[in-house]
This record gives sequence, C-alpha cells and structure tokens, in this order.
Amino acid sequence: MNIVIRVDASTSIGSGHLMRCVALATKLRHKGATVKFISAVLPGDMFQILESHGFEYAQLASNVSESQEADATCTQQTIYSLFKNSPDWLIVDHYALDAKWERLLQSQVKKLMVIDDLANRAHVCDMLLDQNYYSDAELRYQHLLPTQCRTFLGPAYLLLRDEFYEARKYAKVRSGKVKRILVFFGSSDTTNQTQTVIESIMQLNRRDIIFDIVVGNSNPNRHKIAEQCQLGINMNFHCQINYIAELMLNADLAIGAGGSAMWERCFLGLPSITVIFASNQERTTKDFSDAGGIHFLGWATGLSAASYLQVIKDFLDQPHLVRELSQKCLNFIHPSPDAVAESILSIDS
Repeated sequence: MNIVIRVDASTSIGSGHLMRCVALATKLRHKGATVKFISAVLPGDMFQILESHGFEYAQLASNVSESQEADATCTQQTIYSLFKNSPDWLIVDHYALDAKWERLLQSQVKKLMVIDDLANRAHVCDMLLDQNYYSDAELRYQHLLPTQCRTFLGPAYLLLRDEFYEARKYAKVRSGKVKRILVFFGSSDTTNQTQTVIESIMQLNRRDIIFDIVVGNSNPNRHKIAEQCQLGINMNFHCQINYIAELMLNADLAIGAGGSAMWERCFLGLPSITVIFASNQERTTKDFSDAGGIHFLGWATGLSAASYLQVIKDFLDQPHLVRELSQKCLNFIHPSPDAVAESILSIDS
C-alpha cells in the first residue's frame, strides 16, 4: 500500500504535527506500507527529522500561505513525482487546509484522511483522527464531515513513537518526592519560556533537585540556554534528542507546553505544569486540567520567573499533588496503539 502524508513543520508551526505523523508513518511502515512525505520549505523546517527516521520526502515548491488552490496544485504535482500510480491514501495534518483543498486532491488518491484537533472547518475525507481530549468530543465534528467518514476521537488513539510504548511498560505513579524536573517547551519555544524557567531555577537554589533542560535545533536561544545550564547547579542541557521518553520516565515533575508533548507526559504518568503558546492548545488543555490531568498555569506570554518559582514551590511543598496528578494520568489513557494504522490498511481502496 502506498501512502503520502502532507504536513509542515517550522519555527512558528512547531514540530508537533510532524512528529505525530512520523509516529503514524512508522507504524504503517512496520506493517508493510510505503510512506512518503510532502512538506513545504519554511523558516526552521525540520526535514532532518524525516531523514533521521528514514522517510523519503519531497519539498513543496509552494506553500499554503499563497492559497489552498496553489498548495493543492503543487501537492498534486509532487505526488506524481513520488508515486507512479495514485497513492492508496493521502493523509493531511494542517490547520490551514480544509474541504476546498481536499476536493481538489480527491480524484488524485483513492482515500483521504485528515488529522485535526480544531473542529473549526469542514472536511471531505474518509477518515478523521483527533487524538485530543475534549469534554464534548462526540459533538465537535457534527456537520463538518461526510456521513460515511470514520472518526477516531480521543487520547486512546494517540500517535506516539515506539519509544513511548516501550517506556510505558516501566511507568509508575510518582511517589510525590520531587528529585528530578524536566523542562521542555517544544522544539522552538517561540516566547523563550526555557530561559524564564532557568531564571526561576536559579532563584529556587535547590542542590538536591536535578533539572533536565530540553530544546530543539529550531530554538533560536539554544546556545545561550546551553551556557546558562553550564553555569547553573544540577542543570543538564539536551538538544534535539531522541530519548525524551527516557527523560520523562525518570522525571518526577515536568514543566512544558500543551499539545502533543502534554499527551506524551500524561501517557508516562508524569505530572506536569502546563502552559499554552497558541489558541489551538487552549481548549483541550483547559478541559484536561478540569478533568484533573495537569496543572494548567496559563498562557506562556503572561508568565514570569516568579510565576514558575511559586508553582514549583507549591508542588515541592505538597507531595500529594504530584501523586494525584501522576495517578490520574496513568488511569486516563487506555491506548489502542495500532487501531488507526490497522484501519487505514484494512479499508479496501
């Protein structure tokens, strides 16, 4: 089976869309499918991630900022360069593309799948995946999808890389005593929350706690952050790593962004202080906080070192909060790791 995935990554978009598509593509490849990617060339693009996972890709000559029609035309031409015949599936994960784009590509592929979490526009697709938690998940896509569209809704269908499923075997409820804290605000960290948290760590001055500071290659402040970690106490600097699941498993508490990384932390039972960078993260982050799965601190742009310092102290002083969040996370997700991939491969093209 031949499958093509249309997804972008950049400094402004982040890596979340790409990483969840890589997770799905890896499962499909393990099951015998040929999977190739199409992505636009953007500032801070992350083609090296596709290369490191061994996926063939084509760079899109145009991008959706011009128009959906232009993007569809370029995508169609690029599909022809990747596959001699029409692919069995086109999978698209892009907030700027909707039914208009999908209709233009429908005749070029046999089946079409959308990965989304906004539920703010119509789609013309055979399958839709929204892996996020919403209190009204079953209602959000009413009137936005064709009647025959098959939906996969909720964290049971999380697109996680194999390293997380391996780490899950060893995940346990945290004791409440915080000895190690993970700090990771995504690959780009556009508002430089990492340095703000480092400032709070300096003020905390706890020699008995280890801090793992993680950034991506697209973080423009990564060199300065590396220098600060060298000067700080018990701060380990990690850049563009492939062992984030191991760090999550070893941590007692995390400070990080909403989005895909929030679900990765939850999956491994890691209590987290969570902030949001974009409006698309707001609803699911608040709903999950209301369900007791995270501590939601607010929008990143409104936070200071004092904000982080206070909430870290609160968790250090109240071990029961750490235990309760960890237990809630481990109980919250009952994964069906192969459900989406198997459904793609089982639907007759």
